[in-house]
Amino acid sequence: MTNDKGQRTNMDANELLGRYARGERVFFRVNLREWHLSGTNLSRASFREADMREINLSATYVKGIDLRGADLRGADLRGSYMKAADLRSADLRWADMGGTDISLALYNIQTRFPEGFDPKARLAYAIDPEASLAAAYLALVDFRWGKLTGADLQGAYLHRADLRGCDLSGAKLKDADLTEALWDDMTRFPEGFVVAEAGAYAIAPGANLAAADLRRVRFSGVDLSQANLEEADLSWADLSRANLRGANLKGANLKGANLMGANLTGASLSEAELDLADLRGAMLDETPNGVHP
Repeated sequence: MTNDKGQRTNMDANELLGRYARGERVFFRVNLREWHLSGTNLSRASFREADMREINLSATYVKGIDLRGADLRGADLRGSYMKAADLRSADLRWADMGGTDISLALYNIQTRFPEGFDPKARLAYAIDPEASLAAAYLALVDFRWGKLTGADLQGAYLHRADLRGCDLSGAKLKDADLTEALWDDMTRFPEGFVVAEAGAYAIAPGANLAAADLRRVRFSGVDLSQANLEEADLSWADLSRANLRGANLKGANLKGANLMGANLTGASLSEAELDLADLRGAMLDETPNGVHP
């Protein structure tokens, strides 16, 4: 669920929790001000740029939650499990973080913490150029268009991280695990780094992504024309406005995928799973299994 016009999206707690239970994870710019969600499980949900002022998230299980740019001023986060949360550019001033677990969480210079709060002492990772991230656990982290020039990533676990457009020039990547990480022609790797040997996925027209694990990837507007995505897992992926012209999607799992406005002309969708997929506005040929736009 996104809002591209800058307005806040309003809903009630029952709707939010119901959508989450059905598999939805993206709640961009939602208005959750003063909500009471104590004790709930919202792990891996994305609340980017949400208004969460004075929200009660005490004792919640929110591992891997995406709070980039969210306003959490005055929030009650006591005892919440926020391991591996993304707090980059979040405003946490005056929040109560007593007993909050933010180990492996990400923050940057724009993150605002309560006065006297030391994220490093809580084992969180600073994400900035020349950052010290040796042996860091960074699986699934969205580094798109990030700047990690000169960063120490030796032995870091970057499995399925999104490195598209990321500047890693000068970074130390010895023994780093980049298996199934995403990269494109705008990614800048250190001199001498052979990405073809890293087990990462190139995201480009004609790419071979057969049987790839691409669950919940953010491929809005991406050009994957003629790509081989046979039996790939693209469940709940954002493929809105993507160019999939002529792509091989035979047997692919597209359950819950956002295909709004996608170009699927000439694509093979035989045996593909399209349950709960959103095909509104998609350009789609009639297929043998009877799928229509």
